[in-house]
Amino acid sequence: MTRDTIMLGYVTIEPYGSTDQLLKSVAAALRLNGLRIAGALGHQGPVSSDGRHHMDLAILSTGEVIRISQDLGPAAKGCRLNIQELTRAAGQVAGDLGNKPDLLILNKFGKTEAEGGGFRAVIAEAILQDVPVLIAVGRGGAAEFATFAQGLETPLPSTVDAIVAWAKAAKD
Repeated sequence: MTRDTIMLGYVTIEPYGSTDQLLKSVAAALRLNGLRIAGALGHQGPVSSDGRHHMDLAILSTGEVIRISQDLGPAAKGCRLNIQELTRAAGQVAGDLGNKPDLLILNKFGKTEAEGGGFRAVIAEAILQDVPVLIAVGRGGAAEFATFAQGLETPLPSTVDAIVAWAKAAKD
């Protein structure tokens, strides 16, 4: 693999919650290997009034944690995603691409990305800048991700060693 090859590696989210830890371990291992990484990873926040954990993103360049969920109360049934905060997180990560990282890591390609928002433009910009992207994709969003990726995606085993090997090869 060379930098001339567009790299869009992904892992499948299963079971729920395990991918955040996998990607955190990958990020730590890549840093130990001297790779410069940018992106945002899921960070489990405290429990909100509806009994579910808040959704937070940790920005890899700064360590800042951005809450992307809203506490809508215990009776709420609607989407808790705070689009403004997700957009703010995506903007910070987009700015980090200017530092020419070796790899962009994002916690997931979800419904918002499938609909054209969230980190979708950041992923596209990274690919245009020849920055390999590592992302998690849920089974429910696999078809939308495949449509977005247009055949450029590479499925990866959900192991730290395999992903680190892929990332090291992708940066060369």
